[in-house]
Amino acid sequence: MYWLSMSLCRFACKSRRRYKPNKLAVVLFFAMSLQLTETSLAGPGPAASDESQTHSDFAEEAIQMARQLNLADEKKWKLILYYYPSWFGERSIVDGGRFFLAPNGSKSPEDELEATLKAFFTKTKSTLEDDSPLCLYPMRAHWLASKLSPHGIQLPAQVCPEYEKFLESVDPVSVTMLFSSFYPNNPGSLFGHTFLRINSKSSIENPSSAHLLDLGIGFSAFPTTTNPFLYPILGLGGGFPGRFELSPFYAKVQEYNHSENRDLWEYELNIDREGSKDILRSVYELRAARIDYFYFDDNCAYILLQLLEIAKPSLELRDKFNSWVIPGDTIRVVAGAEGLIRDIRYRPSIFRRFQALNQRLSPAQAELLQRLVEGDVTLEEMDVSNFEKAQIIDTFLEFIDFDERLAGSKEAVKWAEPRRKALTLRAKLGRELNSEELERLKLEIPLPENERPELAHPPTRVTFGLGIVPNSRDGFLEASWRPALHDLGSRQVGYSKELEIQFFNPILRFYRNDRRLLLQEFNLLRIVAANPDAPLMPQVAWSLYLGMDRNPGRNRPRKFLQVGAGKATSFGNSESRGYLLALADFGYESKLGFHAGPGIRAGVVAPLFAETKLRVDTGLTRNFGLRSNETSVLGRVQVGQSFGQTNELNLLAERSNAETSFRVLFHKYF
Repeated sequence: MYWLSMSLCRFACKSRRRYKPNKLAVVLFFAMSLQLTETSLAGPGPAASDESQTHSDFAEEAIQMARQLNLADEKKWKLILYYYPSWFGERSIVDGGRFFLAPNGSKSPEDELEATLKAFFTKTKSTLEDDSPLCLYPMRAHWLASKLSPHGIQLPAQVCPEYEKFLESVDPVSVTMLFSSFYPNNPGSLFGHTFLRINSKSSIENPSSAHLLDLGIGFSAFPTTTNPFLYPILGLGGGFPGRFELSPFYAKVQEYNHSENRDLWEYELNIDREGSKDILRSVYELRAARIDYFYFDDNCAYILLQLLEIAKPSLELRDKFNSWVIPGDTIRVVAGAEGLIRDIRYRPSIFRRFQALNQRLSPAQAELLQRLVEGDVTLEEMDVSNFEKAQIIDTFLEFIDFDERLAGSKEAVKWAEPRRKALTLRAKLGRELNSEELERLKLEIPLPENERPELAHPPTRVTFGLGIVPNSRDGFLEASWRPALHDLGSRQVGYSKELEIQFFNPILRFYRNDRRLLLQEFNLLRIVAANPDAPLMPQVAWSLYLGMDRNPGRNRPRKFLQVGAGKATSFGNSESRGYLLALADFGYESKLGFHAGPGIRAGVVAPLFAETKLRVDTGLTRNFGLRSNETSVLGRVQVGQSFGQTNELNLLAERSNAETSFRVLFHKYF
């Protein structure tokens, strides 16, 4: 339990001054900070020691009844043990620690059930009540008691002070699932992140608390290296340990909304009080276990789906995924479960809050804010009404919080004195303004319907198409497969307008004239972040491409890395994007050898109609190789038409050096 105490302590120390801890927070912190020993972390062994007396008759009677009821085959029991179907039969995703009581408990639910009952009926002489198996495994104890007691089998009574205080302090009523938007600046959050919030009785009764003191539950990888080459290998191969993190919800808001500038989507679920308790019981059992973290299956999204099924076994959420689980896709699956989502709420990032406040300013107010930021005018020198002054100060404070990424107890450095003065003046204005003016100052950002994650197209895509090359009177068939995620030319609903992430995308072509099947292109990773500038907040647009392609003659595959940085802009009612990037190109090709060179790329993405989109990309690179030099010119025009969430038709015209091609592609998402 030590990690729970330290995790909560770490987040509690970051709390903002505006969030004053109440009784619930104090009780929660105390419950999670109880003194525990390494023995309690280790849990009981599979066999009784010389100092314990096994009530074998009672245990055998319970085991016989469990066999008659086929409890080991019930879905809930296998969920409690975190079993999943694999090619080699059922097994648990728990990889180590003292979670299993039977030697082969990770593969045999029958053996684990019998070992659990034997442990429950073993009376230990330990002086620590919380060392009892009944206390260390409350989820198993609760479920087995509910199944056996109607048949006259009672589990031994046991007082569990630590567990009971933990459950009482959280006081669960319901569950909310949250999705934090895609974050390309961190490899671990490239595809977004999901976590749960356990809603307490006090927060339900007091909506103004905004659930800030409720308990957040997340499952995250804990990287053991920062080496950029080892990181993806270990992340994809399960080389990092995964652990549950328990923290007050305000810490999550500070981390995602403020520090990382990510929107939060909240999905209140139809899971009752008992189901909420089951989630806590299960997480409590796993505190000393180890689950190896795989970024594409045993990740934050998959583990949380398992918790939801433990709370409500009638759900079949994990069955919707075969090989990999992407956080954003789990929201779509949860939304597809009939009646599971009760309500949807939206918490905008600090950047979006600033944009909304800035848009309310008149041109004169915006100019005054600009001068305030640049130091050309002071707060005292602003010659405007109190209401206008309050509007400007609210926007100014939001700008400071964004500029310094203020979260938790972090204090402003660059803006320390201006922020202090602004807060003081704003408090004074709050007392002088009338109720109507105070109401008008409230910021309410409506939920952006077009960005709802549950409405996004599925991440996996297969493509079939055909094309022609007029110059050589040739034609080809094309097929490709992409496990994740989204490109700027596709249907935008549910995704960011300025972010493209494509991963592991091989493109095959069969050419008619020479009857050859070629790997035409392989996008290992392609990212385009066309972040437009905002007032007072200049942004950097950037791109990354790692993979291979072929020259127009199709006989020289090229492996390369290309990075770009520049500027982007929005237009057309902020729905369209344009970007201009300076490129650095590195690679190997048989004619050039190892090569490097500069380049430039420009592009435009714009909606034409409701489900029709235009994308234009142009690029020029000059590569200097060890054997020769070469200039490459690329131009591409793409028109895409979406048909709902899962179907899309693309028309493309492409010019690469002296070769022109035309393609018709059909995409199927699933």
